[in-house]
Order: sequence, then C-alpha cells, then structure tokens
Amino acid sequence: MVSEQLKSDIRNTYDAFLDQVGGQARRGQMQMLGWITKTLMHTSTPNPKVVIEAGTGTGKTLGYLIPGLMCARALGKQVVVATATVSLQRQLLDKDIPLLADSTGQAIEAKLAKGRRRYLCPIRIEHTRFEAGQKDEQLIRPLSDPQRTMVEGMYTHFHSGDWNGDLDDWDDSIDRDLIPMITSDHGNCRGRRCEAIEECPFYNARDEIDDAEIIITNHDLVLSDLALGGGVVLPAPGEAIYIFDEAHQLADKAISHQTQNLQLGAFNDWLNSLAKRIKETSKLGLEGGGKAALGRLDRQITPITQPIANLHDAMSSWLGQQMGDSKRWSQSASGLHLYRLAPGQLPSEMAHLASQAIEPFKLCIADLDTLIEALKADAENANGELDTEVARNLQAYMNESKIRMERALALIKSWSRTQTQGPEARWVLMRGVERRSEFEDADPELWYSPANAAEGLQEQLWNQCAGAVLCSATLAISKRFDKTYQALGLGAETPCFIIDGGFDYANQGQIVMPDYAVEPTDSEAHDKAILTHLDTLWGRDLGALVLFSSRAQLSRIYEAIDQRVASQVLSQLAMGKGALIGHHQLRRDQRQTSVIFGLQSYSEGIDLPGHLLEEVVITRLPFLQPDDPIQATYAEWVEAQGQRAFSALTLPLASIRLRQAVGRLIRSEQDTGQVTLLDRRIKSKGYGRQLLDDLPGFRRVGFDS
Repeated sequence: MVSEQLKSDIRNTYDAFLDQVGGQARRGQMQMLGWITKTLMHTSTPNPKVVIEAGTGTGKTLGYLIPGLMCARALGKQVVVATATVSLQRQLLDKDIPLLADSTGQAIEAKLAKGRRRYLCPIRIEHTRFEAGQKDEQLIRPLSDPQRTMVEGMYTHFHSGDWNGDLDDWDDSIDRDLIPMITSDHGNCRGRRCEAIEECPFYNARDEIDDAEIIITNHDLVLSDLALGGGVVLPAPGEAIYIFDEAHQLADKAISHQTQNLQLGAFNDWLNSLAKRIKETSKLGLEGGGKAALGRLDRQITPITQPIANLHDAMSSWLGQQMGDSKRWSQSASGLHLYRLAPGQLPSEMAHLASQAIEPFKLCIADLDTLIEALKADAENANGELDTEVARNLQAYMNESKIRMERALALIKSWSRTQTQGPEARWVLMRGVERRSEFEDADPELWYSPANAAEGLQEQLWNQCAGAVLCSATLAISKRFDKTYQALGLGAETPCFIIDGGFDYANQGQIVMPDYAVEPTDSEAHDKAILTHLDTLWGRDLGALVLFSSRAQLSRIYEAIDQRVASQVLSQLAMGKGALIGHHQLRRDQRQTSVIFGLQSYSEGIDLPGHLLEEVVITRLPFLQPDDPIQATYAEWVEAQGQRAFSALTLPLASIRLRQAVGRLIRSEQDTGQVTLLDRRIKSKGYGRQLLDDLPGFRRVGFDS
C-alpha cells in the first residue's frame, strides 16, 4: 500500500526537479510516477512487475528514477537500472541522477557496475607478460609487438598509479583479442582470497556498489549475474528493484547468454595439448591432493577424446545423408555452410554418443577443480612446494582449461537430450571446407540455443526479484503486449500501460514513399531505386541516415555511387561507431552534406538531434533473415502449435524494428525531418497497414491508393 507520506515525498521530489530545470509537469511522467509506485508498493503481490511503453519525448528516465528510488528507500532495497547502451548509462550517471540530487538537496549514491572483463586483473596481466610467446597457443596466444607494447604500458601505468585499471578509462583503443589475456572472469578469479585483492580494480569498484542506492549497469551484466545465481556482482535479486530501460532488447540478450557451441575436431586437438601440459606439470613435484588429481587427469584426458572423435565422425556421416535437404541448409553470416535441425530432430545415435562423454567430462572437471585449489594454496604460500610464479601461471592455465571443459560439457548435455519442453535450436557449422560436398573433411561445430527466453527469465529473474519495471518506446504491437509477454515470460496479470510520445509528429515530420520505390524481391530494381533517391541527397545542407538490411547491399550501393559524391558518405563498414559519429557531427557543424550508411544496429542507440539528422532512409522493411537458425526454429515450433509464424513472430518483430528505425528522426521538440521508405511492400501488402499504423503520427506522403 502506498502511504500518504510516500505520495507526498514523490510529488515534492518531482516538483523540486521541475523548479530546478525550469520545466513543466508532463502528463506521461506523472502517469509513470503513479503506475510504478502503485506496482512496487503492492506488497501483497509477490515479485511485482509493470510494463510501460513510453514514446520518445516522454522523459521516461525521470519517470522511473523518482518512484524507483523512493520506493526502494521505503522497502530497504537497491535500485538496479539496466540499459542496452553505454550512452544512456553515462546520461543517467553524469546528468540525470546528479541533477535530481541537486534539485532536491538529497545525496543520492549512484554507481556504475561493470563485469570483470571491463577491469584489469593484476594477476592476469602479470601472467600474460610472463607467458606470452610460450607454448600451448590454443590457451595463451603469443602477443604481437603492438599488443606487447600495450601490455607493458598498462602494467607500468597501473602500478605507478597513473591509471585505475578500468579499461574504459584507458586512453587508447584496446585490441579485442588482448582483453581475455589481461582480465579475469568468474571462473578464473580468485575472489577475496587473491593476494592482489587490495589493488584489484574490479573488487574496489564492487565494494563501492554495496553502499549505492542506484546501480547503473547493462542488460548483459544482469543476465550474467543471474546465471551465476545472483548476488555475485550485483545485489541478490530479492534485494533489488530492477528497472530495464530499452526492455525490447531483453529477450534477445537473454537468448544469446544461453547460446553454446563446440567445434569437435579443434576441441580434441586442444585436449591433446592439455594432456601434454598435465604430464609436464606432474614432473614439478606437487604433493597431496594436487598430485593425486594430476595422476587421475593424466589417465583420463586422452581417453575422453574418443567419444568426441566418435561424435565428430558420426556427425560428418550424418551431414552427408542430409545433402538433399535443401530447406535446412543455409549459410552463416561468416559464409560457412550451416545445417539446422528441426525441433526434436536430434538422431538418437547422436544423443547417445553425446551422453557417453558426460561422465568422463564431469570427472575431469572435478579433478581440475582439485588441482586448481592445490595450486591456489601454493600461490598464496611463500613456502609452498612450487615457485609462487609457477603456481600462479599454472593456476591460470588450469582455470581456463576447466572453464573450456565446462562450456563443452554444457553443449554436450544440450545435444544429449532428445525430449525437450520448449523450442530449442540446434545447428551445425561446417568449418574448414568451402563446399557442402566436402562434408567428410569438415570439422563440425555444434551449436545450441533456446529459441525463447521466457522460461529462463521466469526462473532466474521474475520469480526472484523484489520488483521490476520494464520500459521502452517499442514494446506493444497494435497497442497489445501479448507478444512481448510471451517473449519475456511475463504473466498475463502483469500490468501494462502505453504513453504516447511527447512530440507533435504531424507538424514535425513526414513519412514518404516516392513513386520509384519498389518491392525488394527484384534486387537490381531495388538497388536502382536506392541510387535514384541518393541522387536527391547529394550536395544539400543535410544530415541523413540510410539503413540497409544486408552488408552485401550496402557494399553494392557504396561501390555504385559516383566517386565525386562518395566523400559525402560515412559507412559503418569502414569505421567504428564512435569515429563515424564524430566525423558526421564535424561535417554537419560545418553545414556539409553527411550521409551515414548503416545496418540494423544503427536503427537504435544513436541520438542525432537537430541538424545532425534530417532524413532517415529505410531501404527495406526490417524482417529478420529467414535462415537465422534460432528464429527459424522458433517459427517452426510456433507453426507446430497451430499458429501462423508470420503473424505470431515475424511481423511483430519487424514492427518493433521499424519503429526503432523511424524513431531516430525526431529526438526533441525542435527537430523536423522526413522518413523515406523505399520498400513498396508497406503499401502493396496486406500487412503494410499494420506496420504503418504502429508508427508515430507523421504526415503521410505517397501512400494514397
């Protein structure tokens, strides 16, 4: 129940903020204050949750920060605000929360939470300096000269106190391949027992989180923490009120966190290298439980390559039998041949072979754990049986080995089940060959993923949390939330609300279909339509974003434009997002033409107000690629339940993606501009009306029959 005191505190806090910024009360914000407070304080409802679609311009960050914070204080909980973009995290931490604190005269403790991979590990970087260039390259790769220079620089600046160990505060861009070598994760972190705990950047940041009222983080860290049982990096779910901004991305993020893979031949090669390392370690004189574990591992590791080899050979043979099943063959994004199994198709022979590897893997993992504990003890004991540096390096190696085996075991278990409760996707990539007919020479890479995130989110999050608020500008489809609830595993009783955006779309912009727009099934004609429209942009005082559905088409169009105007284009394929946005802003500040070529990832998370963006060009309706193995499996499962996959899955996802793309245009009350659609299906197909009606209320041009 909401007390009168809490109502008064929330109202006074909101009024004080408006006085500070000289703003006026917004209806949408006031609705959010009421809906969120009522939900979170309804203590008779276990794990209360509320879903709010708040259109662009609502000011939703303030709408959820005030009630979230005030309710958390009343309930003795912490607020965890999870977003999908770094830019929104910085906005909350550097602008919104300090402004809220200043306006009310209250101290608000807010901290940014990041995973271990965003902080230097003092032990790992020391290990990398020592181990670099040594053998067993499948675990520790030799450093290139630039990498070695960066490692030395990081080591020096960290130990001199010139750098705090936060990778995001390092001045230069960091080689992605270097990050696993200089950071730790949950599996190889020694925790509070580590001898470097006093200087550990991760734990120093983690300790500050304990006292924070508001913790800012991303969806990935929340999901990672939940997968570890909760309360490892972030507060335990029962002590946290979660606010998921950009919640339309949460289901896909949850699925990606449960995706597994194992390349069979390469894994067996690695097992053989591990066996050699075990034999070498056995000669170092380790005693007690560590010596016994080494003896067992020496006997066990080589034999477990046999079930993996059997699975490899059986899979290669089975793939050869599937050559005629063209419906299930496709190519991955990297161009590899891909075979997708039907839901429940897993042959019993394959499941049996996978199951034979489970117990041997468990025994090896248990012995690796025993060995790691023995090495830990030696690393922490100056009088131990092994040199401290040797023990540290071996512990890091064995930790990585254990993690690799645990991940392989998870995949093997997933391929040993022939009966499943819900939709599960399994597929195989053929590595090492160019043609499908070369299946006998391929190294099969097995993949597994749940095709729906609902069950995992229910078990780990919704049934455990103190409360949750889910917000986004795009959650409802045709004003209904049932598709979102199915994707996220929310019960039908979860309250949901819609707030229209705070902009006058009819007067601020228009959505246009030019007469040269075509259906993209004719790729040549579609390319011509795009080039025709681009000719209307060149040389104008204009900032534009052109969104493509495929890398191939973006590349074709870029190659086809006249080189005299190519300098006006900034392509996502040519530079990173940060550099691209910086170049774009510089051009527009000088009133030069600047046209961004981007893929689907540029349809959200980019904020280009005013003169930075005056036209968004959508070349093709953003339907998912039909050969995506996870979505294809889910679609097949949906059909088996008696529904039409297009209307139940494909169209709703396209609607969300289209609204996100269109939403790039108007970011403030002063913005004006145009959305141009070059895919005629939104007019010619029956489903086009639904897609169009779900968009903001721009003036429509070119849509008359």
